[in-house]
Amino acid sequence: MRTVRLKNGSEEVVSLVLATRVILDKMLTDGTMELYELVTCCRDESHIPFGKMKDTLKESPLVEGVREDGSLRIHPSIRNILLSAVTGEGFDMVLRNPVEEK
Repeated sequence: MRTVRLKNGSEEVVSLVLATRVILDKMLTDGTMELYELVTCCRDESHIPFGKMKDTLKESPLVEGVREDGSLRIHPSIRNILLSAVTGEGFDMVLRNPVEEK
C-alpha cells in the first residue's frame, strides 16, 4: 500500500488519508460543532464531548467507540490525519491538506 508523510511526521496509507479528508469536509459542511469536538478529542484523549455530541460522534466512521468515562476512542491513524489537517482553535479551525509538502 502506498503511504504519504503527514504534516505531523507520521506515515499513513493514502486511501485512508483521502477517505478521512472526505468525511472531514462533510463534517465541516454539515456540523462544525462535530468537527470541533472531534478535534478536541484528538488533541486531548480525556476530553468528553459536550452534550449529545458523544452520541453523534460515536456513529462517525472516524470514531472506534466510547470509553467507560465517556471519552472517544479514535484510531491513531485517524488522529494523525485529523491533527495534520486542522489548524486553529474553536470556530477559527481550518481544514487543510494533511500531507507534508515536498
